[in-house]
Amino acid sequence: MKRWLLMIWLVPAVAGAVDESELRERIDQLEARIERLEQRLGVAVPELKREAVPEVVRGRKGEVVTRYWLTQKSPFDGEAGTPLREGEMSLSPLVTLDPTSYGVEGGGLFSVYRDPSRYPVAALQFESELQIEKPGPYRLVVKATPPREVGGAGNVAVGVTLSLAGKTVFSQEPSSSLAPREKKLELSAGRVPLHLEILARSPGFGPSPTGTKIFIGLQAPGAIDATPISDFLVPARTE
Repeated sequence: MKRWLLMIWLVPAVAGAVDESELRERIDQLEARIERLEQRLGVAVPELKREAVPEVVRGRKGEVVTRYWLTQKSPFDGEAGTPLREGEMSLSPLVTLDPTSYGVEGGGLFSVYRDPSRYPVAALQFESELQIEKPGPYRLVVKATPPREVGGAGNVAVGVTLSLAGKTVFSQEPSSSLAPREKKLELSAGRVPLHLEILARSPGFGPSPTGTKIFIGLQAPGAIDATPISDFLVPARTE
């Protein structure tokens, strides 16, 4: 029903001016805005759509350049190796390292990719830009949730590195801690190039690093809580 309502709203504005693919793109953008508004208002939103889409390389405007690895060693030590998947996709408010989220074939529940003895490292790299509307002090919040052993602590360590305008502003060495990390950032208004690296590493046994989830948020001046960094992103410049 929501999609038909969006069609009704859009058609008068774009009739005769856009083709079908552009109309679909505008509908998807409006749906994403409605979902974010519903989440902020506490309205239950079904878990579907973007995370259920198996294909990563879609090339839509407004999406994030994404690289995903499942390897034996960190792809960020020296030159990064060839990613298992690479392309443009939407960044979820809660980032996951699950291979099915990045269109990896054979990445299901019983996938060989979930065997930590064969693939002890899962890694992500994002490139985009932040759109900062209000200058001032921001609070960066990073909350990694590595998978845990049944009835005990986990042995998967998660590291996060965030760079803005080519400068590293946050770096968390791989850790299995569940404690959130915070950092004060002084940001100017405008577009700021962003480079984000996430790595989850297992010693080769126990839970798979693919079960890791990470929340990364920014608390704007005057806000009472952090907003997912995905709400601040704009397309990365490729020219």
